[in-house]
Amino acid sequence: MKNGDYGVGSIVIFKWENDRIGTLLRTVTPFIGATPHWEVLMQDTGRIERVLTLNLANGRNRRYEII
Repeated sequence: MKNGDYGVGSIVIFKWENDRIGTLLRTVTPFIGATPHWEVLMQDTGRIERVLTLNLANGRNRRYEII
C-alpha cells in the first residue's frame, strides 16, 4: 500500500519516533474550518494521537509510512 491509499484500520509507522506503530481509527475536524486529522491508536501506549490528513496523503512523506 502506498501513502495516499489508506483507510480505517490501516497501519501507520511513525518513522521519526523510533518506528512506533499505530492504527487509523477515524478522521476528525477539531473545529469548523480546521484541517482534518486522523485519530491513530498507538500500539505501544494505547493512547490516541492525531495526525494531519495532509501528512499521510503526501506520497513522498518521510515521517510516516502506511503499510
